[in-house]
This record gives sequence, structure tokens and C-alpha cells, in this order.
Amino acid sequence: MLYRLSDSLHFLGLRGNCFLMWNANNDMSLHRINWGRLAFAAQLTAVSRYVKHQMRYVNCDAVVIPNRIPDWMLAGVPGADTDKLRDALGADILFFKIGRMDPEKADCRPPTPSRRSRPAASKPGWS
Repeated sequence: MLYRLSDSLHFLGLRGNCFLMWNANNDMSLHRINWGRLAFAAQLTAVSRYVKHQMRYVNCDAVVIPNRIPDWMLAGVPGADTDKLRDALGADILFFKIGRMDPEKADCRPPTPSRRSRPAASKPGWS
């Protein structure tokens, strides 16, 4: 589970450098998840407004990140640009989920990393 990754990163002193997100792709088995612990460890997201509203039944507020990637986003990126990004972030591997945000829809707000920052004295494993 993602909260175990969060706990491990915290134990290693790396949790403050990471922004974890958990994405609900469907509404099956939502009743089986430890939502308190998961919401503490990660920003909750949903693939659609439907799934977001289903998550409200288990008292979770998720950010909608639709599974749509326009064709132009699949085009290659010049190597010089990727080198600049890697240098700026100090990372060789980057993972992204790309979603379309529509400011006209109030339920499509971008994730806020500062919302999930832990206090320095928190202990791994508690929710």
C-alpha cells in the first residue's frame, strides 16, 4: 500500500521531498480501504467526477484528474529541455500523471503539495 511507502520514506528522512498521490480508477471495494491512513499519506485523486462523488460516501474528498492525454502531449521533448528539467530537480527519473484541468468546473482543482506535508515530529505508521 502507498502508506507503507510513505512510512518508509519518512523513516529514511525523504518523505518531505515527495508528493504522493493515490488515484481511484473505479468505485469497486471503496469500503475496504483504510481511508484515514491513506488520506494522511497521500493526496487522494479520482479518474472522474462520478468516482469522486462515490468517494464522498466514504467521507473522502478527491481531486479529479481525468484519464485524457491529448495527442500533442505524446510528441517527443527535445533532449536539451529534459536535461534542464533533470538538472533543476536533481533527478534522473520522473513520474507524471497528466490530466486536463478545467477552471470552469469547481471540482477540478489542482493538487496542493503543501496540504499533505507532515510535521517533523510525526512517527511512521500512525494515522
